[in-house]
Amino acid sequence: MTALNKIISSGFIAAAIAGSATMAHAANCVKPAQPVIPEGTTANGAQMSAVPDQLDAYIAAMNVYLACLEQSDSQARAEAEALLQKWQQTEQDHAAQIEVVVE
Repeated sequence: MTALNKIISSGFIAAAIAGSATMAHAANCVKPAQPVIPEGTTANGAQMSAVPDQLDAYIAAMNVYLACLEQSDSQARAEAEALLQKWQQTEQDHAAQIEVVVE
């Protein structure tokens, strides 16, 4: 395998690992349901008055959700990077072993 192929292969492996790890962590994050915005032409006063509080609650819940996704993304990237580094070290160790056997 050429050096370029190794780089490309490692890149694909890293992307696949990062993607699957991010999805696994993000599954623990709960996306809030959007509040229903009433039709302005048919809504009564009570329905219209309730919307600002619902939007405030939604935005607060969405901020929690986004923070969870960011944390999950950071954790997944760290895990993927650690695994990729371990693989790269394994490749180097293996290459060194082959060089010793060939000499």
